[in-house]
Amino acid sequence: MPKRFLIPANLRGSDILDTTSLFWEASGKVVTFDFSELAFAFPFPTLVLAAEIQSVIQANPKRRYEFVGIDPNKPAHSYLAHVGFFRHIGHDQTLASREARGGSYVPITELTRRQLSQRLRDADQPLGFAVQKEAEDLARVLTQSNDLKANRPIAYCIREVIRNVFEHAGVDSCTLAGQKYQNDVELGIVDRGRGIRTSLRERFDVKSDEEALLMAIRPGVSRVAPSLDDNEWANSGFGLFEIGRAHV
Repeated sequence: MPKRFLIPANLRGSDILDTTSLFWEASGKVVTFDFSELAFAFPFPTLVLAAEIQSVIQANPKRRYEFVGIDPNKPAHSYLAHVGFFRHIGHDQTLASREARGGSYVPITELTRRQLSQRLRDADQPLGFAVQKEAEDLARVLTQSNDLKANRPIAYCIREVIRNVFEHAGVDSCTLAGQKYQNDVELGIVDRGRGIRTSLRERFDVKSDEEALLMAIRPGVSRVAPSLDDNEWANSGFGLFEIGRAHV
């Protein structure tokens, strides 16, 4: 496989997965990521690209990794630096110092179980309290509003995706990023967990990833024990179902 990967001109939608899937087939002592054609970037594919490059580097630390074609004067490249992309993949960029949650965007941020636990006022409080607070904070940033009517459905979706990472994925961290546009909000949350199919196979005979995805959005299907807690945030298996309804 090639040791040089050309990053697409447009980071938009799920097409980035076709590119990142090739990263794991690379061989050799030096791998180069070429950003020379990159001209436009949205949060979700940017987040996926950052997470995959970081994972490849962590899995193969003895290789040398080169990042070429980066021009801080290009808006798309400046955007990547501004949201913490280069910092996340381990490439130094002076613009990274401008990262901060606020304004109309959420920079690429790793969220861990330990971080959430440290935010609890009482050790006996369920982790769901911290997840709820994080979701509400993210919703306010992305909507640029304190309007509960506007924020509650967004906070709910964020909360359910984050909690699914810690309850189902078998990992203790996820990475997120988001941006508010004039009439839209885009938020990406990724993790390197075991996947929906593997999780559901503990209870169901699931034969494909597509079948697993369709099954997971049915009410009650994804409920597992133990949950993060046993109160109003208890894992009822309705999170993905409600999120799916919100996008119909």
